[in-house]
Formats: sequence, structure tokens, C-alpha cells
Amino acid sequence: MKKKTPHNWLFFAKYLLQTQVKKNMSMHIAIHSFGNISGDKIPIQMLQKLYRHSSVTTTIRYQANFMHKDADDALDKVVNFKQKIKSTIF
Repeated sequence: MKKKTPHNWLFFAKYLLQTQVKKNMSMHIAIHSFGNISGDKIPIQMLQKLYRHSSVTTTIRYQANFMHKDADDALDKVVNFKQKIKSTIF
């Protein structure tokens, strides 16, 4: 499989220039940002295609770094619980 990084970088750079982002951005950072934003919202098979991974196992391992919904939900329950207690006390 031939890599398409130069073309993808030009495509990415075109849209980056249209944003208000003032930080240095690399394709590596962009891919990690995308992985973090997509979390578990995009089916793993589609992510495999987008990342151009030959194995879905690679995609699963990579995307596991960004999937924290269970932990986020647990923390939200604790934070909301504390807010409910404060509202009933005060």
C-alpha cells in the first residue's frame, strides 16, 4: 500500500490555515487529536479505513488510548452527586 502522507498533509494544511489555530501543528498531532475527538463515536472498521491500518487489531489498540467513556461517566456521576449535595445543603 502506497502512503499518501504528502497529499493528506496538503489537504490538512489547507483547512488548518482557515482556522484560528495559532499553535504549531504536525500530522502526528492532528491524527492524535482526531483519535481523541472520535473516541468511540466512529465504528472501528471506519476508523481502520481512515487510519489506513491493514489490521483492525492495530486500530483497536491505537484507539484504546482515546476511549474513556466509562471513566468519564463515572466521574460525572461523582461530580453531579457532589453538586446535588451542595444544592440541598445551601
